[in-house]
Amino acid sequence: MRFVIRILISISFMFLVAVSCGCGNGNISNNADAKPESTPPTISDGPKIIAYGDSLTAGFGLASWEMSYPAMLQRSVDAAGYNYQVVNYGRNGDTAEAGLKRLWLALGVSNIKIFILALGANDVVRQTPPDEIKRNLSEIIRQVKEKNVKVLLCGIYAPERYGPEYGNAIKQMYVNLARENDVLLMPTLMQDVSDFPERMLPDNVHPNEEGAKVIEKNVFAAVMPLLEKDVQEKKK
Repeated sequence: MRFVIRILISISFMFLVAVSCGCGNGNISNNADAKPESTPPTISDGPKIIAYGDSLTAGFGLASWEMSYPAMLQRSVDAAGYNYQVVNYGRNGDTAEAGLKRLWLALGVSNIKIFILALGANDVVRQTPPDEIKRNLSEIIRQVKEKNVKVLLCGIYAPERYGPEYGNAIKQMYVNLARENDVLLMPTLMQDVSDFPERMLPDNVHPNEEGAKVIEKNVFAAVMPLLEKDVQEKKK
């Protein structure tokens, strides 16, 4: 019994040391003045732009959530004088099917005005048939539009390593998807990024901070007509 007690005391001591050293999250700091990283702001009651996608939206590999393209988009929207909150609903590893399954969470947010849909990259990596990707994305768009929300559909860059036939089929799938559902299309989320190594992380899949800046610039330009349209509709 005494042996068991000694073991428990030792374990408790090791736990306390680990916590005090910050080992629980892999970050060790001796700076007593170090401040914790900021967290995304609380979701407000105001009009919103939902950025919905996978790791390209979530900001995988970036040092902070503030470097993700949706966070940068918030700053551009603010600077342009629009009172809209950008909410990042990106999740690492999501396929179009996974995005459809968790869509109810995003659509539970109040006062959504614009929905940026950027899914399909993980499907392309798996070489999922275009028709299957399209079916899931179509259902996402249908449910979003039922909420009277404007949609910006972002296509996915399909590199040549998957073969020109598959790449062209993916490209055409997004074109058809946008036309059939009457939504605005940004041909590829990774425009001016994928083909520039200096804008990519070492994995050559995800954008670095410079790449995220380019994505944000392109998305902001694409979303501006939807913002202006929504503002004009409010005035009527």
